[in-house]
Amino acid sequence: MPARRSPRRSPRPPLADCRRSVAPAALLAAGLIVGSLTVGCVDGGDVMPEGPALDASRDAALGVPDRALPSALDPDPEPEPGADAGEAPCVVGSIRCEDSDTFATCLRDRTWGTRDCDPGQVCNAGRCRVPLCAPGDFECASPDTVRRCDADGDGWTVYDCPVGVLCDDAIDCGTCAAGDAVCVDDTTARACGADGVWGPRQFCPNATACTGGDCVRDACITRVLLLVDRSGSMGAGWRGVGESINAVLADHPDTWFGLAAFPSNLAGCGLGGMWPQVPIGVRGREGVEGWLASTSPRGDTPLVRAMGQLADRRIDIFGPGVPGHVVVLTDGADSCGCVGGGPGCTLAELEASATDLLAAGVQTHVIGYDFRDDPQTIDALAAAGGGPFDTHIPAGDEFALREVFARLVDDIKACP
Repeated sequence: MPARRSPRRSPRPPLADCRRSVAPAALLAAGLIVGSLTVGCVDGGDVMPEGPALDASRDAALGVPDRALPSALDPDPEPEPGADAGEAPCVVGSIRCEDSDTFATCLRDRTWGTRDCDPGQVCNAGRCRVPLCAPGDFECASPDTVRRCDADGDGWTVYDCPVGVLCDDAIDCGTCAAGDAVCVDDTTARACGADGVWGPRQFCPNATACTGGDCVRDACITRVLLLVDRSGSMGAGWRGVGESINAVLADHPDTWFGLAAFPSNLAGCGLGGMWPQVPIGVRGREGVEGWLASTSPRGDTPLVRAMGQLADRRIDIFGPGVPGHVVVLTDGADSCGCVGGGPGCTLAELEASATDLLAAGVQTHVIGYDFRDDPQTIDALAAAGGGPFDTHIPAGDEFALREVFARLVDDIKACP
């Protein structure tokens, strides 16, 4: 019997002839790859794909083992459960902004994964970056032009002042009505003269500050920090909540407001580095309006941690020896627990934080917006807060919220 011959194998081609970039038309047409694939040689001269596998179905078709995405498409952020239910599959590697401080990347399974921007950054065009300016800010570009910061903080737009009107860094372009007065900042006022022209800046004396266009005793300025629940359960009523808050702030121009949200971004129970998001001050109303308009609710309810951070930073937030108020707005009990845990720790830590704030002259008040959990913990927080209400104030909808919030601000006026 003649000897069996071994199968003949083609000579192995040189590496330079074998390694190349290809983009198979069928795969491109099916949307299974983007760009091209790098292919290389295996024993026998066969050509096999190399590089990252961008889609599981393409991997199966080509026999490519599962490999990590390149750093540019690193799916480090985990998709938030249920965040994109019903949403059409995304294109792998796509990016977008979820809100002003959170970005999303399309992962290999064609769902969106989210991650918070670093402290001091905002999301713009799907990327986190340090803003060039604060949205709403303005300054004079020349004697008769003003430049205003764009809504995304990514640049300035220059506008001409009306003919015959000069720009002023404190009041933008425009004339004024005799008797009008504005606060340039927390300690500077400006009044409009009988000729319809803004007069010079007036610096407030010691122990006074500007509110409503006048310098008043510092102790008479009501300082209110809104501690707002932005967890996922607030989503259905978020727009109405924002409108109610903005309406009350507009009705109280002589009150200084600020805002801190929990969670800070979309990171579950985290508070983040930019906290509070809007410092308390004479221009706090504009900051609160801007934040509410650019933010959407998600995440859990870290009320205990938020109150603890307020108590720890009370001097930084309110100032040394300055009285103030915290108004908690939440639709549910804490869902993140205490650091260290333990039975009853939630109630005990909330009471301890409110007690520490009260010792520094800061009262705590609680509004339960469509609150359906056991109110024991928030009632205890209100009782320890030292305010006029020893339980939480219920508000079943945005209309009731506006009413109770306005009544609360009226009740806590420093100098009625």
